[in-house]
Amino acid sequence: MKTRKSLNRRILIYVGGSSAMFVLLYSFIIAAYFMFGVKVNNKIILANEARAYADAYVHDVHTPKPERSFLKSYRNEKNIPKALLEIFPLNERKHGDMRLYDAELFGNIGNYEFEAQQLKDYCRGVRCEIFLFYSYHLKDDQWLYLTMGISPEESEKEHHEEFDAAFYILISITIAFFITVMVLTLALVRNISQPITALAKWAQELKSDNVDDDLPNLRFTELEVVANQLQFAFIRINNVLEHEKQFLNNASHELRTPIAVLATNLALLEKMRIKGSDSEAQDKVIERLSRAIENMKQLVQTILWLSKNTDDLPAEETVELDVLIEQIINDNRYLNEQKAVTVTANLHPVSISVSRSLCVIILTNLIRNAFQYTHQGTVDITVQSDFIKVTNQCFNANNDILPAEELGFGLGLELVRRASLKLAWRYESDNITGGRSVTLYF
Repeated sequence: MKTRKSLNRRILIYVGGSSAMFVLLYSFIIAAYFMFGVKVNNKIILANEARAYADAYVHDVHTPKPERSFLKSYRNEKNIPKALLEIFPLNERKHGDMRLYDAELFGNIGNYEFEAQQLKDYCRGVRCEIFLFYSYHLKDDQWLYLTMGISPEESEKEHHEEFDAAFYILISITIAFFITVMVLTLALVRNISQPITALAKWAQELKSDNVDDDLPNLRFTELEVVANQLQFAFIRINNVLEHEKQFLNNASHELRTPIAVLATNLALLEKMRIKGSDSEAQDKVIERLSRAIENMKQLVQTILWLSKNTDDLPAEETVELDVLIEQIINDNRYLNEQKAVTVTANLHPVSISVSRSLCVIILTNLIRNAFQYTHQGTVDITVQSDFIKVTNQCFNANNDILPAEELGFGLGLELVRRASLKLAWRYESDNITGGRSVTLYF
């Protein structure tokens, strides 16, 4: 399934979205710190005023209450405007505690909207948005209450240049942050996409003749892991394909002999029929045809069964190996006709429980392969309690040892190896002086 999702686009979206969320969160944090700063700064101012009055009150109870353009104070609770008492109930007062009320954050309490008009004096005639209420416990169980009102509009007028400068600084920081993040993101995307592109190009150009070459520089360990897995998978697939290619080549080579026998003997049989040759000669030709057909049938049956790649085996039964091998030797003696081949059979009585059909395939291919590839020499067949061994030694007309490539590596041995794996038999094939020795351990 083809996907339209782009890794580069996804990274840009994620980083851009994360940056926007970060800026938004940063704005909330700045606002929170602003309110915190307002509260701390004004609490210090109110606390200093209250302590100064308290010190003076100790010496003179008639000391005037602190009054400033931004500050109002009360000693008598009855003098506190109702609007303030709605916002700051006195039953919640604590010594040295300052409470803050923000109309925009907390909404309106009680009849604040109506009575707020009475509190304009706290903000120089405009509507206050923020109120501060400070409680201080004096001697003789007396209380001092200090109040302040803050209007953003009034503050903005007084600190217009500072607010503008702060705003422009904030905007500049935000823009610079976004530009920096996007530049770094683009650099990251490019840094990631280049090795990914190199990996894709390397995988596209991967062939059997360059699969063992060194990997390209992919920069990242994760990409190297992917490349290694691709390389190993390609090597495994290439080995399987090469193995199957060799298997098919061997099969086609092995089938040439029975096909040639069929063609030759059919032509001979046709000539005999025309000439009216005796039936005995024709019977021999027909016998050779039958054997060739049987060989082809068995070969094709073996190849098809092995190609199914299944672990299901035919039913097991008791097989007398010495008797079966004697029968196979007799059935394939025709392969040694008109050849100087000596067959020696050392067969001990051995019975095993095994799939008979598969056992026949293995032993027939093993013995026939030895007969077929031994043009002059000896074939020794041994059966013991736990193994079967077939050894052939080949010589030319001068009794010289033949090179290894002429000793018989055909399809027969490959079929024996594969079928032995199905039976969980151990297969060993060794080069010996002038020949080959194959041993099956069961």
